Amino acid sequence: GPGGEETRLVEVPAGADLAAFLERLADDPDVLHVEPNFRVSLAPLPSDPRLHDQWGAFAVGAPAAWHTETGAGSAVVVAIVDSGVDPTHPELAGRLLPGYDFCADDTSDCRASDPDPGAYAFGNWHGTHVAGIVEATAGDGMGVVGVAPDVRLLPVKVFPDAPRGTTTVATLVAAVRWAAGLPVAGVPDNPNPARVINLSLGGEFQSRLLEQALAEVRARGVVVVAAAGNAASAERTVPVEFPAAAPGVIAVGALDPDLTLSPFSNHGAGAWGPDGVDLVAPGRHVISTVPFGWASLSGTSMATPFVSGAAALLLAQEPSRTPDDVERLLKASAYYDPAYMDRSGYGAGLLRVDGALGLPAPTGPADRTVPVQLMSPDASAAGELDLLTGTSTLLHLGAVEPATPLLATLQWRGVTLGAQAVVP
Repeated sequence: GPGGEETRLVEVPAGADLAAFLERLADDPDVLHVEPNFRVSLAPLPSDPRLHDQWGAFAVGAPAAWHTETGAGSAVVVAIVDSGVDPTHPELAGRLLPGYDFCADDTSDCRASDPDPGAYAFGNWHGTHVAGIVEATAGDGMGVVGVAPDVRLLPVKVFPDAPRGTTTVATLVAAVRWAAGLPVAGVPDNPNPARVINLSLGGEFQSRLLEQALAEVRARGVVVVAAAGNAASAERTVPVEFPAAAPGVIAVGALDPDLTLSPFSNHGAGAWGPDGVDLVAPGRHVISTVPFGWASLSGTSMATPFVSGAAALLLAQEPSRTPDDVERLLKASAYYDPAYMDRSGYGAGLLRVDGALGLPAPTGPADRTVPVQLMSPDASAAGELDLLTGTSTLLHLGAVEPATPLLATLQWRGVTLGAQAVVP
């Protein structure tokens, strides 16, 4: 040891009482400390059966992040300002707080409100999907896992129950203020103010009233994350929509599974606000919760809650962080490849939740892959593991006898991350 102490492994005699044996050793004046030689296991991934269908979770490094932070025990609340959230979904029900409905008349005017943010099953499809990306429960043996599986969700309904309904600026102003704990005339105070507000919504407009409300909630320490918009195509570029383009709002674009920008993802600034894309996240074929089960949807609406979940984990890790702190950490740890990414479309790059939390994570092509070595008693082979996609290339090891132990070793930036014995 550091003070010259020697650590010894002592075998307990067969039939001896462990507690009594340890007590006798502890009474020896030459023994500084004694404890059992506890067994240690690898930290397993959650048991959710569709986790490995979630390409986006692995692309942003969420499984690695869960070994450090899930939001468990924290007071972090994420507001889902959307079409409502299914309160009966088994992956969400245990984490939902009492929310509010700012469109209780279920018309596009949204002139009535009430304390029931639940909508009929198909009306809350979008909001339920967004909520699951943030917080679907881990380890429940069903479905998927959210980026921040142990934070709490605050459903705030701002759309009518009709599919593809619209809402108003006045409704959004009231909703974001209420979500952050600010007073709203005629509405009871929110007893569970959010630290993160997810806005998987937007439009081709600019509103000083909504911009002012967003600045107010941000001044209260609330991180606001919004969708860049889905109006672009391979043939035309469309600027980031509002409120994502508003100052202080983290604007999120969408990536396809090959980690290139989704053609529909808006990017560029100018038309509806001064800001462009800040980060990109998975937005194509994203599987999450929906009423009656799970489904795959695409859009910047799906990319946005990845960033909201990451922001929630940062605040759970250190509650004193400001919105500026959170945005800085998210951007500084993003994966960026200048060979095909540009700042207009990709912003700071692909979200990496593990890197934002201070864990080892790839930030560019130089550290995207890690060497993998597989060894048997008679041979060895080397290859590479892609940290963004989880795919690997491995040279042929040759014939190996059944049940022969193999040793798999991973290195990252020249440091051995771990060695694991495996049996084929």
